[in-house]
Amino acid sequence: MSTKEIILDAAYSLAEKSSVELITSEEIAVNTKFSKPTLFYHFKSIAELRDAVIERAIKDENVAILRFLV
Repeated sequence: MSTKEIILDAAYSLAEKSSVELITSEEIAVNTKFSKPTLFYHFKSIAELRDAVIERAIKDENVAILRFLV
């Protein structure tokens, strides 16, 4: 699994527990044990990462994440 996939998986998991909008780079860094610069190497911004989480949730039809978007 690539670093980018690990980061996205961590963000996705966090989004299932709370709103996508509440995901922070600090939380993801703690969960992945990657530095924040590593996160931002793979995703230009937290907004880009959140968009990737939403895209995956739509593809997966993940109601646990999508319910926060309404």
